[in-house]
Amino acid sequence: MHTTNPLKTRKTPFSDHPDTKDPQVTAPTALSTPSRRLLQLATTAAAASAALLAVASPASASTIVGSPTSYRLSTVQNPVLDRTEVVRWDPCTPIDFRINAALGGRQAKADVLTAVARLSAASGLQFRYLGSTSYVPTAGRAPLAGSPLVIAWAPPAGRPSGSSRIGAGEVGHGGWAASTSPAGHYRISSGYVVVRAGAPLAMGFGAGVTRGRVLMHELGHAVGLDHVADRTMVMNATVTPSSPTALYQAGDVAGLRRVGAPAGCIS
Repeated sequence: MHTTNPLKTRKTPFSDHPDTKDPQVTAPTALSTPSRRLLQLATTAAAASAALLAVASPASASTIVGSPTSYRLSTVQNPVLDRTEVVRWDPCTPIDFRINAALGGRQAKADVLTAVARLSAASGLQFRYLGSTSYVPTAGRAPLAGSPLVIAWAPPAGRPSGSSRIGAGEVGHGGWAASTSPAGHYRISSGYVVVRAGAPLAMGFGAGVTRGRVLMHELGHAVGLDHVADRTMVMNATVTPSSPTALYQAGDVAGLRRVGAPAGCIS
């Protein structure tokens, strides 16, 4: 996601731009192969009572703009079933998540919870907040036991608590890893969002270069959406001072429904 600074976001397992690389997934060896996690994101085992996140009311129809065809989905080729599959979480299982907001600044946790609630409202996916963590997602780090989804702030690698997910000039990075279900279907088994600590983002979800817009964009990647060229969409890779209020628009919502509850359970 580029800004006038310029700052940008990127996602994994795909590249920062619309052209994609081969996704990092586990190829099924048999239809009965149990799920295997390639990237098991984790957190510290802080005690927290689990509760389904309250879902915010979706934006009224009058605020939704753009084309409902303006979305792109992350896909993988399933060699066992010999077909291309949309990569998504199992919507019949709540997604547990934790937040590392130590370097996020004022109201960082509140902005994450709002962004996740908006994601839930648009997709029908259910999220369960398990509390805070000190875990920082970074490539090559040994996974710890914990929630499958982590949202964190971190500086680039090479600094204390740094993450290799944040490259030079990048403001955010969202991604996922897929494993196989017992029936041999791919499904997302873990995901993450890393926001660059200290990035010049306004709090909240107003117009312009805001923390809320970056979080909504990167969370979109974490549940299986890809970049689009349509600048009215949250999933466009550019954010500028003239960007509108951060709301999932028609194409974003249509894509989120393709990877959300309306798509049905994954067997």
